[in-house]
Amino acid sequence: MKVTFGDRLIISLAVLAFFFSFWYVSVSLGQQNGAKQVKVWQAEKLIYSGSLEQQRQLRVAGCVISIKKGSVRVLKSTCPKKLCVKQGSIQYVNQSLVCLPHKVVITIVAPQQEKAAVDAVLR
Repeated sequence: MKVTFGDRLIISLAVLAFFFSFWYVSVSLGQQNGAKQVKVWQAEKLIYSGSLEQQRQLRVAGCVISIKKGSVRVLKSTCPKKLCVKQGSIQYVNQSLVCLPHKVVITIVAPQQEKAAVDAVLR
């Protein structure tokens, strides 16, 4: 069976559409209207809540957290393995950084998520 030019064209378009759809979904899920918010929790207590656009450096329970240019990351930590530092920076809604030894959780939320008090009700 010989593969013709038309077969190659159809296969190429199908592969291109497949990768384009994954790219589109990842970009559209990461972008929300309005300013994104950063929330920093330590031992289930909200320590900081602010805009992701403000440049700021926080010290929370042995972690140095840097917020700048629309992203947030843990710069330094006193935890043994420093996995929170190795996670790098986050910039999209619903991404989180976690430092388990210090019980620190950093999350990026959309403005509409912040206003919703109840996420779901189950009976």
